[in-house]
Amino acid sequence: MKASFRKYDFANIRKTIMETERKLQLSLEGPTKRDRGCFYTPDFIAKYMVKETISARINSILNRHLKIKSDSFSIQKLTADKDSMTALLLLEKILPSFTICDLSMGWGVYLLQAFDILFKLYKACFHIINDESGEFRLKKQVKETDQDYYIVLNILQRNIFGADLSMESVKLANLKLVEKAFQYLGGVKLTLPQSNLVLGNSLLGFGLLENIGDTKKSLNSDFDYYVISLFSNKEKEDIQTWIQAFTKKIHWSSVFQSVSQNGGFDIIVGNPPYVNVKRINNTERKIYSKLYSTYNANGDLSNIFWERSINLCKEGGIVSFICPRYWLEGSDSYGLREFLLNTSTIIEIIDFRSNRTLFDQTESKLGVDTAIITVGKRPLKKEIIQVFLMNDSKLVNTIDKTKFQNIQYTHANLSRNKWIFEKTPIISFIEDTARFRLGNDKKYQNSKGICYIGKGCSTGSNKIFRLTKIKGLTFEGANGRRVTLTSKEKDCLRILIKSSDIERFHWKKREQFWIYLKDRDLNQYPNLKSYLNEFRPILDKKQMKYNLLNYYDYAAYRSISLIEKRPNIICPYQSDKNKFAMITEESSSTIYETDVITLAIKDEHLRTFDWFYLLGVLNSELIQYYTKIMNKKVYNLYDYRTNQIASIPLVEIRKPIPFQVLSKSLIDLLSSENNAFTPEKKSLTNEISNILNLLVYEQYFRENVSSDLLDQLDAIFTDRTISTFTTQNRGEWNEILLIPSILDSIQEILDYQHVKEVRENLSFLSK
Repeated sequence: MKASFRKYDFANIRKTIMETERKLQLSLEGPTKRDRGCFYTPDFIAKYMVKETISARINSILNRHLKIKSDSFSIQKLTADKDSMTALLLLEKILPSFTICDLSMGWGVYLLQAFDILFKLYKACFHIINDESGEFRLKKQVKETDQDYYIVLNILQRNIFGADLSMESVKLANLKLVEKAFQYLGGVKLTLPQSNLVLGNSLLGFGLLENIGDTKKSLNSDFDYYVISLFSNKEKEDIQTWIQAFTKKIHWSSVFQSVSQNGGFDIIVGNPPYVNVKRINNTERKIYSKLYSTYNANGDLSNIFWERSINLCKEGGIVSFICPRYWLEGSDSYGLREFLLNTSTIIEIIDFRSNRTLFDQTESKLGVDTAIITVGKRPLKKEIIQVFLMNDSKLVNTIDKTKFQNIQYTHANLSRNKWIFEKTPIISFIEDTARFRLGNDKKYQNSKGICYIGKGCSTGSNKIFRLTKIKGLTFEGANGRRVTLTSKEKDCLRILIKSSDIERFHWKKREQFWIYLKDRDLNQYPNLKSYLNEFRPILDKKQMKYNLLNYYDYAAYRSISLIEKRPNIICPYQSDKNKFAMITEESSSTIYETDVITLAIKDEHLRTFDWFYLLGVLNSELIQYYTKIMNKKVYNLYDYRTNQIASIPLVEIRKPIPFQVLSKSLIDLLSSENNAFTPEKKSLTNEISNILNLLVYEQYFRENVSSDLLDQLDAIFTDRTISTFTTQNRGEWNEILLIPSILDSIQEILDYQHVKEVRENLSFLSK
């Protein structure tokens, strides 16, 4: 296909760029920018990624052509060696068909960096050839005065490619490439080829097909038919309406035929959009779920860019993205990890973890943790993965690997399970020793999950259903509306527990309630009905949105059976440390917001596991260490949602009484209903926590230690308790009946000489 050329006037370029930048900025004002996931990459990040990928890919190609093994390639090394054979090979065979692409290019920061690096590489090769032979011939003579123009034409026509969903972005990227050409060529007017930048959704459209249709129209029809055929008859009508109306499809083999004929791109690099898939059109989500094996209903749109990019690369090609890091550890991301392991070799991971400063140059606030991840499409093979971990939150304005923790990880040790690069021998030992897990998880299909795990309810209109007690039976609801209830109506309220209410071993009871009318007739509660009817338009919309039976029903009564079970254990869905609290039978009727996770021991495990033992283990330093290594990190918080905590390894209890006494003591001491938290109580709390930590350590490592702290405390506590515990049906609840002075006696008990010796032994071993 003959390239089309266009004349450009330098005087107009800068002005047009500024006008287009303003239009692009206006198009992304308000929530649109975040909805599209448009976070523009700082130059230093783009430069690092482009330079590294170009060097690695060219090195791989040279090794294949020259049949030698070189670990690295750089322009500096080529220039220093004055390797005319390599320079000639690059100019004649490699660079004319070398391709680099950005599937979500924005205004083209990666392509501009590629332009600079490729221009320098071409120039270096020309200098070496000219020094050796005086002139250089391709199909026609390229004089030294023509070399720069020849290089620019090759870069624009053959080397760099891009796509974006925004018309303004495509225009701006094209203008900036033209501006770059003027920087190298000078002059006031230039005739340049049309750049290889296309408008459209990189994820929708055919990939690199062997046989392509004659026209875009036929390709669109074929693609639409293919997508529609993936769905059931019930869904086809909605899918057909959406996919046929969507015009921004990219059929890669059609728009970039030369790339298709050469087997794909050498490099795909960029910063794909950071968008949770739940925020995009429902029909579009369904289409992606059918087209991409890496689609994750709880994941990010950037995830499926990996699959698209690998499939658009040629064998041995390289894909490098800066993207949300959560899929490395996310329990739901096994599909993406498995896909990459089956199709690629992981080359390098630079994990910035909770450091969000690297986007400060371009974004006022980026609420995403990121990593630069580089992979090679097989047959590229590397046994060792270079992993670099950021350990602080200092400003990042350059990629200096000496400031990262470097881990050399063996590729063979990766699986579809979480990629934890700091996994220590103690973590492996804990996992191998424990026969049980906290919950059921796909990772541990051969292990028993002892608990049901769920999350709290979703009303769909929290501010309407939330009432704050003012005095007696008077409450304040949404918009300051006050409502006075009858005693009967007050029974429809449940104490609300939010994520922020939960601490270690206890929860803070506030005077906040949720109206709970499930399976009740609202007409029986006139004051509540009058209050809710003031917000009827909002509630009616909620009813339609969630297809509810009644407008006063919750959007989701998820895990309500676990919430109502007594006892149960709760924790925040995100936290800076382990915070597990118990809801006991003495607690009034409660309900949890959706950011609260609920645990309930399965009936068949109540003989093996005790509630207080489980509470002590989950709040222990050992399990906190485990979760901080193994759980997904979100900024400075750790993820405690269902799939993250389900994998916590548990060993069965031998003697429950010490855990019952100590955990119950901590609950009593930390309860907000108790008297002031005096220094004496604080000291005692720390002491009990330390003992619990040692007991947990002893439980998990009892085959490796010679201590008997559990046995010693079991004998002491059994002797000092009255009616040690009573058991209800199937052991669902163990109530500890302590003598009044036991809290005051714990310090005396723990000062017992033999117990002190055991504690010292355990403390030494635990370090």
